[in-house]
Amino acid sequence: MNHVPYKGGAPALTDLVGGHINTMMTSLVVSKGHIDAGRLVPLAVAWNQRLEPLPNVPTMAEAGFPLDAAYWFGLMAPAGTPPAVIGRLEKALATTVAEPEVRNRLSDMGTIVTPMNAREFGDFIQKEMVKWRDAVKAANVKIE
Repeated sequence: MNHVPYKGGAPALTDLVGGHINTMMTSLVVSKGHIDAGRLVPLAVAWNQRLEPLPNVPTMAEAGFPLDAAYWFGLMAPAGTPPAVIGRLEKALATTVAEPEVRNRLSDMGTIVTPMNAREFGDFIQKEMVKWRDAVKAANVKIE
């Protein structure tokens, strides 16, 4: 495989659907419509569990590639945002993602909702940074 750098996910996805590239790591959120329409075939999910909308698609580990590279989203605020505002944002987000209609829609898109408060999310980001720093070091990646 050769890495093909793109200036964004949209042009890469266009080339994948158009047959100009053979594979791509992408989020189910942006590729599910193409999968449902038969334009893309999912080969594996890069997370530690199968996704509900794709129950027959193996994880990367099940496919023989021990990779956990979950694509995650989070709500962030500028540094220095008052704690009271952060608290209101946390409560509003928790209330929103707990609504069945929202949770079902997110699940249909392949999103696994894992609510976290600001401290938990910060800890999660720190762990991700260590995981990927170590992966870059292990792969001896050089920036030119």
